[in-house]
Amino acid sequence: MKNEKQTIQTRYFSKKTFDLILKELVIFRDSERNKYKDRHVILEVPKTYRTESGFTLGKKIIAIREQAADLTEDEEQKLKDIGFVFDIERYKIEYLLEQIKSNFDNQNCFF
Repeated sequence: MKNEKQTIQTRYFSKKTFDLILKELVIFRDSERNKYKDRHVILEVPKTYRTESGFTLGKKIIAIREQAADLTEDEEQKLKDIGFVFDIERYKIEYLLEQIKSNFDNQNCFF
């Protein structure tokens, strides 16, 4: 993590844009939860996703993941607090392994 002064010089988006991204992510997350009540929802925003107002949220998320090292600790924590996943593929693998383990544990299966 960089401190705030270093981040301002190298970042792709402003603090105002970051706050808008955060707001739109919460809206996206909540709409996905409403759509898939029984599914585990992560913030996997399609790269071409635009909000109703035309905001290119998908592209902004790609930029955040690519420039995660440029986020301040506060920004990173805000994203984590709403369920943002920085490494989607790793998260999916860990989640699937957790589900498999849980199924084996619940059925008292042993290898």
